[in-house]
Amino acid sequence: MSFKEIFSTTNAGLFSEIALVIFIGVFVTMVVRVVTQSRSEMTAAAKLPLDEGIQQEQSS
Repeated sequence: MSFKEIFSTTNAGLFSEIALVIFIGVFVTMVVRVVTQSRSEMTAAAKLPLDEGIQQEQSS
């Protein structure tokens, strides 16, 4: 059975609609998370890569 035969028997439009719904759900979740995050949490996350390097150098 070839790839073309498999897709001819299935409803490919349904797969694209499911993918769109999943994408919109993830996108909305991320927007809500960013909007509701406090300023101090964002600042701490922004400094995290720099803080990690300093801690590794001090422990070595």
